[in-house]
Amino acid sequence: MDETGLSKSNVEFCLRSLRDAGWIHRPSRGLYELVKDPREGAFDE
Repeated sequence: MDETGLSKSNVEFCLRSLRDAGWIHRPSRGLYELVKDPREGAFDE
């Protein structure tokens, strides 16, 4: 949090929201991985 200036509660909320949306998963404590890049296909026509 020191590097971003965000509070711990804000970081936890954002990570929980991303996990609930299915964009990331948590294989172990403190490690989060993208399930799929949400930007993929964003600019396809």
